[in-house]
Amino acid sequence: MRIIKIFCSLCIISITYGQFPSFPPDSVTSIMDRDQMVWQLDISFPDLPPKLQDTTAPPNSYPSDPLNPEGNWSLHLLYMNCMTNKV
Repeated sequence: MRIIKIFCSLCIISITYGQFPSFPPDSVTSIMDRDQMVWQLDISFPDLPPKLQDTTAPPNSYPSDPLNPEGNWSLHLLYMNCMTNKV
């Protein structure tokens, strides 16, 4: 019975840690690196509303590109970007 418990525990551990390779590939990107660190720390990001429906957006802010409202936003007369989604 003890052997079965140990075997099941090892299977669960291998399934849990099987999401990423044990050694990084030669072509690691910054996105892959970030995803690995976030996964190791067990961090989850909240689901955010679309930027057009964001109630905490600065007043007088608007999308820099009207065809891409999820991109960069600007503030009227200040010419600065806000609410970017760059990683």
